[in-house]
Amino acid sequence: MEQNKVNPYNHSKIYKLIDPESQYYYWGSTCNRLSVRLTIHKNDGKKYPERKVCKAFNEIGWNKVKILLEKELCLENKDQLNKAENEYILASMHDEKCLNSYAAWTGLDRNEYKMQYNQEHAEQRKQRDKQYNEEHVEERKKYRQEHAEQIKQWHILYRQEHAEKIEKYRQEHAEEIKEQKKQYTKAHAKENSQRVSQYRQRNSTKISCVCGSSIAKYRLSDHIKTKKHIDFINAQSAPI
Repeated sequence: MEQNKVNPYNHSKIYKLIDPESQYYYWGSTCNRLSVRLTIHKNDGKKYPERKVCKAFNEIGWNKVKILLEKELCLENKDQLNKAENEYILASMHDEKCLNSYAAWTGLDRNEYKMQYNQEHAEQRKQRDKQYNEEHVEERKKYRQEHAEQIKQWHILYRQEHAEKIEKYRQEHAEEIKEQKKQYTKAHAKENSQRVSQYRQRNSTKISCVCGSSIAKYRLSDHIKTKKHIDFINAQSAPI
């Protein structure tokens, strides 16, 4: 008999409670029919009115709230279902319309779980940020130019408020930071070298200085510091 028992998690569902008008929503998971799960939510609204999702939908009116099937899954247990639900919660972490307050399967609050998730998915996030930056180069450049002073003040304020945290991070990651600086310097040295070479090519025209020297245009700033040029200028300005 036990072998023929149906595993309810084989028919798991990820759903979304949403008010179509305000667009406030809540992610959930269940093995029941969606109509049954919606009824349970309505009853929770009466029993736990202080909960974020209950308070929001109580004010909106449960008659306006819809329950939508997002995804059907064939799973083995509750942990798998909660983890699948969390993917949706975490993807909505920064959306003010999202009414989920806690991660589904760890018991951590959203900020704590966000930190844990970011650590585990650091490489994927890095690639996603890189792609975004490449696709929005001009927009980001324009924003930085228009808000240069404000951004500068943000950085100053952040460093002041998190001085101990920053120093602790530097101490704990000293070797890593040193290697990053080394790689950054190496990459930008090559880039700068190419820019300097291009600059010199554009400004290689010979010009005549008042001191009688013939020099490349790009060397003018260095030339005026030479002994020959300085002696000539001093001689010209000396009293007769």
